[in-house]
Amino acid sequence: MAIIDNTLDILLDDNQDFQDDGNGDFLTGDCSNRYIQYLVVSFQGHYKEFPLIGLGIENYLNSSVNKQILERDIIKQLTEDIFVTPDVDLSNFPDDIAINNVVIEKAND
Repeated sequence: MAIIDNTLDILLDDNQDFQDDGNGDFLTGDCSNRYIQYLVVSFQGHYKEFPLIGLGIENYLNSSVNKQILERDIIKQLTEDIFVTPDVDLSNFPDDIAINNVVIEKAND
């Protein structure tokens, strides 16, 4: 995974709560997978300070969009933020996509 080295942040658990070390201190570490998930799942306009960030992958997974367009849009969003060369795997599209080993699945309705 090619990424510039600024993805150290406070770690979150699966419930989006801060992880601690048991002594009351927050755990820090590589958060690039969370960044990918947040950028791809969020919609443009969700981040007031950066209104153009966000892909809204839910709309893509519930449509018949061309894979090449989806891949282009994913790479564009991630490279405009911090990722140098994101690895996008659309082999299971439209059920899910994988970006740098982060799998985002279609919501079960």
